[in-house]
Amino acid sequence: MIDKDQYIAIAGKVADGIASDSELALYNAYYNTYQSKYPAWNKLGKAQKKHMLDETALLIQAQLKPKASLKQFKLWSRVTVVAAAVTAIMLGVFIYYISSTRPTALGPEFVSGSKDIAPGKNRATLTFADGKVVTLSAAKQGVVVGDHKLTYNDGSLLPSSKAATQSEHQMRMLTAATPRGGTYHVTLPDGTVVWLNAASTLKFPSTFSKQTERRVELTGEAYFEVFKNKDQPFIVHARNQDVRVLGTRFNIENYPDVSFCRTSLVEGSIQLSRSTPGPGTQDVILVPGQQALLTNSALNVEIADVNAAIAWTKGDFVFLKEDLPGIMKELARWYDIEVEYRDAPQHLRFDAIISRSKNLSAILQTMQITGRVKFKIDGRKVIVTK
Repeated sequence: MIDKDQYIAIAGKVADGIASDSELALYNAYYNTYQSKYPAWNKLGKAQKKHMLDETALLIQAQLKPKASLKQFKLWSRVTVVAAAVTAIMLGVFIYYISSTRPTALGPEFVSGSKDIAPGKNRATLTFADGKVVTLSAAKQGVVVGDHKLTYNDGSLLPSSKAATQSEHQMRMLTAATPRGGTYHVTLPDGTVVWLNAASTLKFPSTFSKQTERRVELTGEAYFEVFKNKDQPFIVHARNQDVRVLGTRFNIENYPDVSFCRTSLVEGSIQLSRSTPGPGTQDVILVPGQQALLTNSALNVEIADVNAAIAWTKGDFVFLKEDLPGIMKELARWYDIEVEYRDAPQHLRFDAIISRSKNLSAILQTMQITGRVKFKIDGRKVIVTK
């Protein structure tokens, strides 16, 4: 078995994408051995927890460069991965990194199954008020909705442009939707840009002219960069809340198959109001670095890791203490798969940073290599066992 210094050195190779299969095996074996010997976090006393967290914070702070602005934001440097390896030693946390350029060290056969599954891509539809549906080009990244025409973000005209707005002064509702395994950008008539994640729907008017507010409705997940207009507030309705802004950047996660609606603020200020009465706070105001979590029972504000919240727009999965069912729901949406559990340990939690451009087997093997769970790919079904 390797010692701590060797483990940290190997962690650096893992981060650089040059670790051999044997080094990867040692990397994970060390973690598993350490975790089995170390007392569970929830069994530690308050003083022990504080000491370990303080030591970890100093370690990472000493190694990381000053944070770049969010506009220059770069996710997860090599030194972060090495610091995370040391954190694993201290806290029993497993963080494994696969970059978008790193070759998969273990082939698809590591996860049993005859065929791998490719990641999602640019896929979306646009539905007009009369019910006509247009499939947007997979070769484009986004659509731009103007008062007089529809174009792709490279300037090329959509064939059905005239069907969207027959009159400059006549408002028509449009619906942009991504399927499972799809993502797309939508630029609204006011210049607001919306990134739609997989299995998401955005309803919006074909024009905001002569309206007192700019109101849209979201199901699924989207990242917004709202064009500033103090005379015309921008409002996103998601589940049982309205998010009111003048001009800002934020992410909303509002999938029907999860029990919450999460709003994470990157820049600016937003006000959240519950549209239906309920217990707890009815209205909150967020500042950058905070998130609001709306459930059936309450609306709560907490500190957010906004880099993790919007990592999907940069092409990454970031799982922070995420339980296995939560991870598999995200994978199901992005890879368009069905998940079946067969006596699987659903209580497991993982920390991981993984490129969304990887085939499914690379994601699954990242978890399987811990020795705590196994996967089998059967067509477009993933079977989870222990």
